Amino acid sequence: MREVALLFNVRDKVQIEAIKAAFYLIKVPTRVVPKERYGATLREMAKNVFKEPPDEAQKQELDGQMIIFVDLLERKLYKVIDLMHNDPRCGNNLYKAILTKTNQKWNAFTLLEELKKEHAAMHRKNEKEQK
Repeated sequence: MREVALLFNVRDKVQIEAIKAAFYLIKVPTRVVPKERYGATLREMAKNVFKEPPDEAQKQELDGQMIIFVDLLERKLYKVIDLMHNDPRCGNNLYKAILTKTNQKWNAFTLLEELKKEHAAMHRKNEKEQK
């Protein structure tokens, strides 16, 4: 697969442009995934090749914003995360994930739920460590 960043549920034009600018600096293309494709596998989204036509009846939105990094080199990944953290226009509520062998068969809804569970577990751990 080729390097790409997939954006989910990012609608604000300023935010989209700021995120795209960060990825432009590391020479990685971005693609906004339409909600009609949220039910497809992440692998299909990454390749931009789908087994099924878009689900035009798809009404369900994601309960959060998400970026999936596909085949980014580690140095590029850290650089773009740093760039986004230093630009408030990118937003601070983005869930971030790397496409893996495990999650490539999931859809956007499944991945987001897993990311929420991981974030909740990390926050609980941090709270315990601070006590």
